[in-house]
Amino acid sequence: MKKYIFEIERLKQGNMFPTNVLNEIENLPEEYKQEDKFTILEADDFDFRLYRYDENENKIKEKTKIQLYKEKLYILQPGEKFDEEKEEFSLQEKPSKYHIWNGEEWKFDIDVVKTLKRNELKKIREEKVYKNLIVNLDGNSYEFQMKEKDVHNFNGLKNTLDILKTLGITDPDDVEKLSSFHIPENILQKIQLFLKTRKVAWILVDNSTALFDFEQILLIQTLFYLRKEEIFLEFCKKTAQLQKAVSIKDIEKIKWD
Repeated sequence: MKKYIFEIERLKQGNMFPTNVLNEIENLPEEYKQEDKFTILEADDFDFRLYRYDENENKIKEKTKIQLYKEKLYILQPGEKFDEEKEEFSLQEKPSKYHIWNGEEWKFDIDVVKTLKRNELKKIREEKVYKNLIVNLDGNSYEFQMKEKDVHNFNGLKNTLDILKTLGITDPDDVEKLSSFHIPENILQKIQLFLKTRKVAWILVDNSTALFDFEQILLIQTLFYLRKEEIFLEFCKKTAQLQKAVSIKDIEKIKWD
């Protein structure tokens, strides 16, 4: 809390800038204790546009909401109106999250609402598609991250195996076939070890690392795409419902947990 000190004469002239500002721990100098010359405002912060000087009470006061509105320092909220004659505010409650305030009343455009709902469904779809996947393998439970970059890694392993298979390389002894491509020896050794162990290290959701067979990783990838297909089928059902909707009530009935 700070002490904002104002000279009364300057305030009467419309000057709302403080003469001095003291921190809470600072003692008030004697000269500022003259109530006929100074007035003090205690506040955390001070914006002169939001305050006024009340000469009758000799105090700095916050402007009322009406004063701020008339000085264009307060913007009406959606659903809010100001009656100039009565000088009072009123607030109309939003009928639904799809209604839009046009400055006078809440309105809705069914096509706009459908677009908003479709975007909402698409967001839910993406969250479901890339949700972590929990799988039991060899009696143990593993939780895999399935974000886009993770899916790319799963696809990368499958693509690598597919390319090697196309080249006729499915086991370590087949790596010799690559010698005609003039591939460096150290790379050939890595490919050979890769096919010999038939295992890859994978980082799980809890940041732990585990070794998995090629077949296990390909199974995870398959489960991901099967789940994705189910989610897209459900999304199609929801969007079909949305197309048939003729009112907000119809749209609000479309739920997807």
